[in-house]
Amino acid sequence: GLKAYGLIYGALYGFFVCGTALAPPLLGWMFDTHGNYDLALLTTGAFFGLGAFIVLTLGPYPAKVSDT
Repeated sequence: GLKAYGLIYGALYGFFVCGTALAPPLLGWMFDTHGNYDLALLTTGAFFGLGAFIVLTLGPYPAKVSDT
């Protein structure tokens, strides 16, 4: 509910910040070791697909949201 909104939003934003901090060096390392971005693009695509699958498993939106 709304009582946990800040905690949930903070956790999600924390994952976002970690991803934006780690992705450029990791993708650069993949380019340096493999000579192209193919593996990096496949990896990020797989993570995007995983994220989409996780969103699909959330279930239906509740009919009424209570702030208590």
